[in-house]
Amino acid sequence: MTSRPLPSVAPTGLPRRGRSPQALAVAAFLTATRRRRSLGERVAGVRLPTSAPPAARVRDVAAVTSYPLDGHTVWRLQPLAPPATGGAVPLVVYLHGGAFLNGIDPFHWRFVAGLIARTGAEVLVPEYPLTPPATVEQTLPWSVAAYAEPAASARAQGRRVVLMGDSAGANLALTTAVAARDAGLTVPDEVALLSPWLDVAGLSPGGIALDRHDPMLDRVAGLEAGRMYAGAPGVADPRVSPVHADLAGLRITSWCGDRDQVVADQRELARRAAAAGWDVATREVPGMVHCFMLIDLLPEARATAAEIAAVVSGG
Repeated sequence: MTSRPLPSVAPTGLPRRGRSPQALAVAAFLTATRRRRSLGERVAGVRLPTSAPPAARVRDVAAVTSYPLDGHTVWRLQPLAPPATGGAVPLVVYLHGGAFLNGIDPFHWRFVAGLIARTGAEVLVPEYPLTPPATVEQTLPWSVAAYAEPAASARAQGRRVVLMGDSAGANLALTTAVAARDAGLTVPDEVALLSPWLDVAGLSPGGIALDRHDPMLDRVAGLEAGRMYAGAPGVADPRVSPVHADLAGLRITSWCGDRDQVVADQRELARRAAAAGWDVATREVPGMVHCFMLIDLLPEARATAAEIAAVVSGG
């Protein structure tokens, strides 16, 4: 793996060792409320296909508009204040998580608002086709189309282009970058992955063992959601599980907590990158759960969000 240190911003309010009190409380709540259900109940219980509208705090930092693309919506958030660096406005295409089943959550909007406030970036948030009925054969081409023209326009203006996503959205961000590269389209300056779900088959070494320590994710429901998203190509296809993809020519930075079972996917990504010489940098944050960086009450989340902002700005 290319040696590339991440810009680190130390969190405040942390004990000398271990997690913040807020993080301990979140983990305890998740552990106490997690229960075992049938497969059907599990999938139905996580499915929220309707997206939340942009939160008020988004409108505090950005002009909010939207436009249609092949029957779906792309949100455009243009910053009200320029970047503090005084440079060109970065473009971030942010693909939300949700196991390919769920729409945009209020936590996504709050994270995006913070990202705009920190970076002065323009952010596009596509409402990509969800499963069911969509599979990778519909969702991935749509995502590439949502990315391609804005990215080409931004690059022509000398602006930085970043593809970003969390969880399933991180999967889609990475496969979109690979597809854009292979099609001769604009290659992003950075692919930023947050708690990335990169092996939909759940076969990354250590993943099953990590499930016992993950208070948040439902492994069985996730595997079923992945199977539905994969459709005919199957879960091992690199378009579905980009941990198997050729990532040459991409610059990738990834963050994950070590109480998140998908950290196994991030570790496998790092292992493959080291073997192939790809430009990949990863960070594991001790004690953190899935998509912790979206929970802005956590000092660890705020510190990681500052690191992400530095990467967006090219730091």
